[in-house]
Amino acid sequence: MDRTPVVSEDGHTVVWAKCASGSTGCDIWSARETDTGYQTRKLTGAEGEESAPDTDGTWAVYVTRSTVDGVVESDIGWTSVEGGPTYRLALPGTDLNPSISGPLISFEHLDTTGETPNYDVMVYDLRTRLLYRLTQTPTSESQSDVSVGEDGLVRVAWTVRSSGSSNVLGYSFRLPQACTPAPTPPSAEALCASPGTRQLLGVLRAQASGDESAPVSTEISGQGTGILCVDNGHQGPRATGGSVWLGQGLAVAPADFGQDVAGLAVLLPLQGRRSLAAQAEGEPGGTFRARLYGPLQCDVASQDDAFEPSEVRYGREATVLDASPGFAPMPDEGTLVPRGYEGRAPRP
Repeated sequence: MDRTPVVSEDGHTVVWAKCASGSTGCDIWSARETDTGYQTRKLTGAEGEESAPDTDGTWAVYVTRSTVDGVVESDIGWTSVEGGPTYRLALPGTDLNPSISGPLISFEHLDTTGETPNYDVMVYDLRTRLLYRLTQTPTSESQSDVSVGEDGLVRVAWTVRSSGSSNVLGYSFRLPQACTPAPTPPSAEALCASPGTRQLLGVLRAQASGDESAPVSTEISGQGTGILCVDNGHQGPRATGGSVWLGQGLAVAPADFGQDVAGLAVLLPLQGRRSLAAQAEGEPGGTFRARLYGPLQCDVASQDDAFEPSEVRYGREATVLDASPGFAPMPDEGTLVPRGYEGRAPRP
């Protein structure tokens, strides 16, 4: 059963939900126009039930439902229309009706913290991995949609029911334009202390054991100059030795560590998709965290005074990605969630 098709703005891509029967066995499929017709792909796997897709011609976003500890959860997921890793924005509660344009995904999130639980409109930025809340009202917003113009102007619209009638409301703000480099570029140490709007590409936590510690790793993808930040002693005693690799290159060597070393900062080229790996060595229990950031992203607030993300965002590291393949999470680094949701147990 094929249903809920969506066509990309350029007309070259269609995504839809294909179900085995009724509303079960549902996955997201894509069809891309070629010189000889259309090439179709199954984009999601057997885990979960997927529905309500949308596409910008590059990414397919959708709702994915699964049962966690006996509770059905509904989250927003996305993947390339060409196939590949799938990603999941893991928020507690129910998320519905995703829409994508440019780097932004809008959707409705059920807020259960208020006196009257209701749906609010949220926006997730794929570049910076920041989560924004656009509404916070006593009533539910629904049927949201987002459009990002070539000039960077973002328009989000939704329906709200009030006093027995339904009305359409909207909100506009502007995405950042090209960044102007600082006259004196900050040092790598300063960038690690205050990464600003740089995209967090990956984070790992490594801990030394009595025997040879196994490395941990995750896949990252980026271009330009990245910043590797090593926080020695994160959530434990400082590591006396260790290594960090990006692809086949050794970015941090064992000799760089020590109990007197609080942190390390390294500028390095990203060069596309690579594996970020870390291994703690030396005295048992020593630990460190490795953070890898991408190039600078302009500050949204500086482009439009009417949009104040500091008042609505949950936290800079609102990143969350159940990414496959090759994702090897540490016990406390599995599915990261925005600050404010730390009470939920992470899951790989």
